Amino acid sequence: MGFAVEFILEHLREIARAFFMRRVRPAVEPIDARIELLKKEVADLEGRRERLLSGVGGPSRFGDQSLISGLH
Repeated sequence: MGFAVEFILEHLREIARAFFMRRVRPAVEPIDARIELLKKEVADLEGRRERLLSGVGGPSRFGDQSLISGLH
């Protein structure tokens, strides 16, 4: 008897999940699309950043120290 009750409860949980997912999906899809667009924009910006930094090249006499350090 306990197995049948557990089976029915799990089945009801799955039905509820599917029902709520169907209702939520229209709101989630535009968010997913926006996330993908932003990922592409970030990748583009990272590529541009790397190209700019590679153009500078060479060792810096300042090392890791910021150029404005100590100018507070």
